[in-house]
Amino acid sequence: MRGISPNATTFTTDGNVLANSGLSAIDDYDRAVSLKTFSIAAVETIEVYKVPPPSSPANASGGVVNMITKNAFDQKGRRVSFGLNLNLNTKALDFGSSNAGGAEPSRKWGPGFNFYYSEAFLNNTLGVSFTLNAYENYRYSFELGEFGDTYPSLPSGELPSAGTEGFLNDWLMTERSSRNQYRTASLNLDYKLSRNTSIFLRTSYNDGKELNSHYHRLRIGRVGGSTYDAANSDFDTMDINGYWSMSLNGAPSQGRYNENWSVNPGVKHTFSWGKLDYDGYMSRAFTKGANGINSITLQSPLGHFVLSDARHEDGATITQIDATSTNDWLDLDNWTTLLVQSYDQLLTDRRNGGKFNVMAPVTLFGHPLALRAGGSYVDWNRKTHSLRSDYNLKINSSTPNYSEFYDPNFLDSSDASRSVIPNWISTQKVTEYFYNNPDMFTRNEADYYTYLARYTRDISESVAAGYFMGSWQIANFNIMAGARYERTEVETSGWSRGIDWSTTPPTLVTGVDVRDQIARGENSYDNWFPNAQLKYEPVANLILRAAYTTSIQRPDMTKLVPSDSLSFNADNQYYTFQRANIALKPQYSTNYDLSVEYYLPNSGVVTAGWFYKEIDDYILQTTGWADNIMPGLLDWFTDYPVWVQTMQNVGTAKMSGYEFSYRQNFKQFKFLPSPLQNLDFYGSFSYAKPEGDIEILNMKRKVLNARLTYRARSWYATVAYYWCDSWLRRNPTSVGSVEEGTFRMGDDGVYVAPSDRWDVSFNWQFSNTWTLSFDWRNILNERKNTHATTARFAIMSVAPLSPWP
Repeated sequence: MRGISPNATTFTTDGNVLANSGLSAIDDYDRAVSLKTFSIAAVETIEVYKVPPPSSPANASGGVVNMITKNAFDQKGRRVSFGLNLNLNTKALDFGSSNAGGAEPSRKWGPGFNFYYSEAFLNNTLGVSFTLNAYENYRYSFELGEFGDTYPSLPSGELPSAGTEGFLNDWLMTERSSRNQYRTASLNLDYKLSRNTSIFLRTSYNDGKELNSHYHRLRIGRVGGSTYDAANSDFDTMDINGYWSMSLNGAPSQGRYNENWSVNPGVKHTFSWGKLDYDGYMSRAFTKGANGINSITLQSPLGHFVLSDARHEDGATITQIDATSTNDWLDLDNWTTLLVQSYDQLLTDRRNGGKFNVMAPVTLFGHPLALRAGGSYVDWNRKTHSLRSDYNLKINSSTPNYSEFYDPNFLDSSDASRSVIPNWISTQKVTEYFYNNPDMFTRNEADYYTYLARYTRDISESVAAGYFMGSWQIANFNIMAGARYERTEVETSGWSRGIDWSTTPPTLVTGVDVRDQIARGENSYDNWFPNAQLKYEPVANLILRAAYTTSIQRPDMTKLVPSDSLSFNADNQYYTFQRANIALKPQYSTNYDLSVEYYLPNSGVVTAGWFYKEIDDYILQTTGWADNIMPGLLDWFTDYPVWVQTMQNVGTAKMSGYEFSYRQNFKQFKFLPSPLQNLDFYGSFSYAKPEGDIEILNMKRKVLNARLTYRARSWYATVAYYWCDSWLRRNPTSVGSVEEGTFRMGDDGVYVAPSDRWDVSFNWQFSNTWTLSFDWRNILNERKNTHATTARFAIMSVAPLSPWP
């Protein structure tokens, strides 16, 4: 909302933040929510708070979205609905098959259904609401672009600017597709014990299963000691003597699976003096990764390659100079070093909590005052366990030619390249050979123990909160004011990446001893959140609003879990040290909002608003020498300088913006021909811009939505358009100084280029019982592009070919 990152928006169900884990959530420690784990059929109302009240969680600098599930008492009589649906990916605009990682091509269409039933029993004292939903979908995308960049002429410690010369460091070409299955169910029960007391039970279950998937990638760059011809390289061209690598993901043993469930009982009381409600909940989620082979990597022969037109929307061109029969990269038999990686992965997410609310209406100076207070407690724990093993194919007289593994489905082309590429190897064939010939592979024992420790992470976070607020109505003027208090405690554990701190300087630990390198940390903080909101209706249908609110954005989990890393640059004689920062404080946002709403005839409304945010303790990755960033490290490192990379609370980021929306039914325009009076229009535009020296990550600067609907007696059709301007996807390089309390930012941030999308939908109720609907998203298959601040090169080009949901 308002251009703020989804991580800054809190999603709740009936006021509770539930456990959440999607199919792609392995080792995922951010705070975003996978909406695929929710059953929309079970939702009665969605509350959207751009300016949340004190009763809402404070981790909401981007707002709060609360989904209220269905209650049979809110319905009239028995309600039953049943629907069938078909999801089709538009990659080829047909119902045929396409490759998705399985032994055979996979269908691009997926069936689905939904069912809903609600009814009240026992003289309207017992309400039952039940939903069931299942569907499949096929997803496809490709990406092309850089993995990093190099500035060879930049002095150590200096930051790149728009004029700094350099070249691409790595270039990637990735193609993905998958076919997934999702199922959801919910059961809500409400029982009236008396006129004044009722109890309820909210339950939900959903799961997802990866039926097929594939992930193909070609990479050129710093692989195996490659060297660049800097004179002939820039941000659009790479001239390199070195290697390619071919990576594949999606072997037959792949198949991620996830489950989410929740149970939420509660009680509601009505007294002569007011209302009291309280409830508790238990929710669990997990994602189980693949059992067996996860990825396969192959290395090309050494050669001289030139990659041109890296920014071209259809992909770069790839040329090998002076290829011979022994190093021609198009011949798979010239490739080397087949590496097979096996993963067993598990992510678990647990949330328990409870809350209560007390509401009492009183009178103050002859005007009604609604008082409200409450408290809540949430205990959250997330763990990841992953066991990875690397196996190298032995080179001897029995080693097969790599051309024996060629893939008959994907062949020698990709949507991400305008050049012929080597024939992809088949994950199916390599997997079969791996299991049938175990003696032909050698496991890397040292890395086995390293990965065992590295992917074991544990984080617990508990939040105790209390609030009070009052809403005072004085004629057509309303004053709402209150405050919220939250106490947060965090405990984490993770891998320190095999660093022995008992020596000076610290040394790297390998092999079995890595198991003892688990690091732990803890942190706690308190915050008060004052809140004041004014509403004034000077005349009928005109509403003016003003608000002063405060909120926070807690750090993503990856920034808190210990993950020390140490390496030594022998060429330039310095250490590089990376560390997560358990001491990070949340970003504290002070928000100011002004808005006006005017309601028109026939459900029309015009709104306009202005907002301003000051975000203190902004979290940013900073780099610099240890004496500036982390002086305490110099107690251990006395022989060479140390270059440090870590996350820090760096200062205050600011943003301001405005938004405008208009909704109108054309029936009030009597001068229009009768058919045109059946049109509905909705449009909105928001603009946000950073203020000061810190640019805000993932902030959408300009967003436009427009929707035109034609409504006939039994059908309606909609055309919708969405446009988003450029936004920051990766922060620029920054250098900080603890002693000076300052930091500087470079000019090498990565932005997603402007993108747009057209959607169409159609709904026809052809009987009193049945309705036919059709929804086609991104009908023109528009791409999303990413580029650097100075538009020097394309970082990524993604073509999400959306399905019919």
